[in-house]
Parts: sequence; C-alpha cells; structure tokens
Amino acid sequence: MTISAQRGFNSHRPCLPEGITISHVIELIERHGPRWNLWPGRRNVLIRMIRRTSPADWLSADRDPVCYLAQQDLARELGITDRALRIHETELDRSGLLIRDTAANGRRTGHVLANGRRLGLNLRPIIERIHELLELDAEAEAEASRVKSLRFECSAARKAAKSALEALLTTSPSHQRVAALLGLFQSWPRRYATFRSSEALEAHLADVFAFTDEVRKLLSDTECSAASSGRAESQLPAITNKNLNILEGETNTVDAAKANTDASQRTAPGGAKGLEQDRNGWRGRNTAHDPLHWTPKQVRAICGETVRFYLDSICPDIEMLTDRDLTKAVSLALRDLAITDEAAEDALQILGPHAATLAIILIDANRDHPAHPIRNPGGTLRSFCKLHQSGKLNLAGALASLLKRSSERTVQSTVAL
Repeated sequence: MTISAQRGFNSHRPCLPEGITISHVIELIERHGPRWNLWPGRRNVLIRMIRRTSPADWLSADRDPVCYLAQQDLARELGITDRALRIHETELDRSGLLIRDTAANGRRTGHVLANGRRLGLNLRPIIERIHELLELDAEAEAEASRVKSLRFECSAARKAAKSALEALLTTSPSHQRVAALLGLFQSWPRRYATFRSSEALEAHLADVFAFTDEVRKLLSDTECSAASSGRAESQLPAITNKNLNILEGETNTVDAAKANTDASQRTAPGGAKGLEQDRNGWRGRNTAHDPLHWTPKQVRAICGETVRFYLDSICPDIEMLTDRDLTKAVSLALRDLAITDEAAEDALQILGPHAATLAIILIDANRDHPAHPIRNPGGTLRSFCKLHQSGKLNLAGALASLLKRSSERTVQSTVAL
C-alpha cells in the first residue's frame, strides 16, 4: 500500500488563497523556514521541488502541485547525493510538508491516474498550511514595525537623558551620583543592533526613562536648594567636563567663565533657552504664546488623523497626556507616513527630539492641506532638516499657521451644525 492510500485523497483539492502565488510561497518559506525546522539545506530542497511544479496547479481546485522529476535528476540539480535527497524527502514527509505518492517501484511518472492523482512528490500539505506562513509573516511585519517605532522612541529618550545629565553636570558636577550616572549612560550600547527584539528595546527604553527621571529629580532638588540659599546660578561651580560627547565617551575641558555662561543659558532638546522642568520633561515658560513649547494637550489639537489615532489609543484622557505620549504616537505613525529609519534618525540628530516630534506632527497634519497637501512625508522631513541647517526653518510659524487653520475648520464645522 502506498503512502497516498494510507493518508487518503479526496476529490476536493485546496488551492492557494486569492492573491497568493507560487512566488509568494517561496518567499514565505525563505523568510520563515526555520519556524518549520527548515534549515538552509532542507529548505533549498523543498524550494527546488516547488519550482519543479506547475504554477497553475497551486491555483487549481482540480489537481495538486506535484514534483515528478526523477530522484537522481533532482539530486543532480541540487548538487547532492541520491542518498542525501532520500533523507530530505523522508524528513519532509514526516514533517507533513509533502506526500510521497509514488508507484510500487518508486517511480514518479507524473501520469494522471483515474482519480486525478499524479505520481510524485505531492506538495498539497504546503497549501493546507499556508495560513501558518501568512500568520508568521504578519507577526514578523508587526515586530519590524514595533522595532522601528521603539528605535525612534529610544533615540529621543536618549537625547533627553543626555540633555538632563549635561544640565546636572553643569549645576552639580561634584554630586555623589554624577559619576555613577555618567558611567551608566556610557554603558548603553551605541547601536540598536544589540537589541534583537522589541522586548529588549522596551526594556532599554524603560531603563532610559528611569535614568532620566532620576537625573531630573536630582536637578530639580539641586535648583531648589540653590534658590532657597539665595545663590545665583552664575555662581555655581564651573563644570569640569563640558560639551561631553557622552554617547561616544569623549570629554573636553573648558574654562570656568565659559562654563558659567553655558550654565546660565542651559538649553533643552530643540535649542530653546530659559527652560523650566515639569513632570513631562523640559518645557518653556509662556507656552501659550510659543508653539514650540505648547503643552501636550495643545499639541493634540493640531494633530493630523494618523498621529491623533495613535495618541488617543495610547492615552484616551487628554488631561493626562505627556511629552512621552507624543513621542510614542509619532514613533508609531512613522510606518504609516512611510518615513524611513534614516530620515527619522537624521531629524532627531539635527532638529532635536522635541522639534523632530513636532515636525512630524506638522507633516502628518498637512497631508490634507487644502492648497498644498504633503505627498512625500519622508522627503518633507529631510527638507525641514536642510532648512534648519541653513537657518531658514520657521517651525514655530508653521505650527501657528496650522493652529489657525485647525481653529477655522472647527468654527466652520460648528456653524454647519
């Protein structure tokens, strides 16, 4: 009795889902073969068998895809021995990825028998399990998207951490926690390739947030202490390692006069001077009149459809929105906006995390601009970076214009009701 008789064949033969072709099957097996215990050698054997079938058979309900190339010929094409091929065929059969349906003498004729069978290596099981590959592909795509958004979040969080640490180094270089915090910062991997999964990136992001919160608390305590003692900030001890390239672990020393000047003009991410600290991070005074320092609630009012969707899913309570929520929402929107990792990272480096976040929010909101809609978000972000480098980017003015347009649209909607 042949294997086919043991398993049984019915008249209804499955075919690939609509839109899926034999080429897609091969791509899926190449990407997710290890999840089926298909390592390079066995995976190549299975793919060669698939290529030796008729593409039309994968889409037909009348026949199964069958590889009926003689064993010695198939082994020669693969560059392996007949014995090695037999082992691969046996294991693929045991794994439920093919059915060896041959004549009693082992021949694979390809001839159609009375019940529609054709003798050879029947690959119907792959069609029956194609949903597994599609699910694996969806999981992998979701993971890649998650990793991309987390890298943006981590980059923004690291820059905020660096800014806070440099402020602490400026005001309290002799604080007992400074050395430990600086060492911790320098211990972080320089490249995200070290983090192999979204879980690893999430753990790193949590560490960065905890680090930044501690530094900001120390900085706040230090500033409160200085204020209560009536000591002017310009009289604080000079920083001994100013202009630190902390990520690269390099230090430079400057004179006390320049250090004191830098201390009195300490800047937050984005380059704004004279900032104060709150639970969300660095935020400027008189925020109602400066678009670059709006509260998260004010920023939400101008958000476009994509960013607002993610923002509302992250924090439905508008009153509880934070800067970190804004950054997270923008990071999740990067894929929808087709903004590449390189473009996002360049924006973080050139504009700073806060301005980069606002720039992407501005771009998303202007995709439905009535006169000049943005069609290429990634290209627009790069143009913003070039304008900033040449001193011609008026991000605050653009945000103010967007707020005006949003307000006018709200008024028109109210009148229409």
